[in-house]
Amino acid sequence: MPIAIFTDIDGTLINSDRRVTPETQKALQTCVENGAILTLCSSRCAAGLVPILKEYDLSACMIALGGALIIDEQGQILHNQGMPLQRAAQLIRFVEEKGYDLTWSLYTADRWFVRNVNDPRTLHEAYVLQATPEQATPDMLAPDTRINKILCTCDPSITNEVEQALIAEFPELTFAQSSVKLIEITANGVDKGAAVRIFCEKKGISLDDTIGFGDNYNDLTMLSTVRRSVLMQNAPEALHGKFFMMTDDNDHDGIAKALKKMQII
Repeated sequence: MPIAIFTDIDGTLINSDRRVTPETQKALQTCVENGAILTLCSSRCAAGLVPILKEYDLSACMIALGGALIIDEQGQILHNQGMPLQRAAQLIRFVEEKGYDLTWSLYTADRWFVRNVNDPRTLHEAYVLQATPEQATPDMLAPDTRINKILCTCDPSITNEVEQALIAEFPELTFAQSSVKLIEITANGVDKGAAVRIFCEKKGISLDDTIGFGDNYNDLTMLSTVRRSVLMQNAPEALHGKFFMMTDDNDHDGIAKALKKMQII
C-alpha cells in the first residue's frame, strides 16, 4: 500500500521567502520516486498551486480551496463542493453592511472574483498566488454559480471579531483562520480533513498509510485525520504538543527532517 503524504503550503512547504528549500524538494521527489502519493493540501486556489508543481518539478495531486476541490495528478477533478451563490452574496452583504476593515474574494473551481482588483491586499494575494483575479460582485455572476470558498482578508486587530460574528450569523458554513488576517469560509462539512478522507477513499488508500504536515488552525482537521500528523515548529504555541510529531520550522527543512526521522526516506 503506497504512503500518502499531505502537505500544507504557506508556512509549511514554502519558507519565509516563499520558496521550497532544495532539501525539502529533494525529499519529496524521493518519496514520489519510491511510490508515495504526494498531495498539496491548501486553502489556495488550484491556480495558486500549479506554479509550485511546475517550478519544483513535483508530481502531486491537489486539495485546494480548503478542501472544496480535489484534483488528481492528471488534472482531473475528483471532488468539487461549493455553496450556492445566493448564500455567498448574503455573507458579502453582511460584512459590507457591518463596515468591517476587510476585503473579500470569491473562488470557484477555476475563477477568482474580488471586490477591487487594485486593493493592496488583493494585489499582495495575487503576487503570492501568481494568479489573476477578476473584479466582480455576486450580482454580476450567473445565478447557478457555485462558490467553493470565500476569503476575508481583515485587519489583524478584528479578525477574531469578524469570525465570531460570521459564525453566529452563518452557523451552517465552515470557518477557519489560516493566518492572523485571513478567514477561510467554505460550505458545510468542507475542510481539509474531510477532503483527505474523500481523497483516500477515491484512491483506495488506507488512512493508516497517511502522513500530514501543517502549521496553522486551518490544518487541524487534516492533522487530526491522518495517521502521522506533523506540526511545524513555526505553528502557533497553542498547537504545540498536540500531534504525533513536531518538526523544525519551514525555514529549516522541517518536512525533510520529519520524513527522515520517520524513515520514509
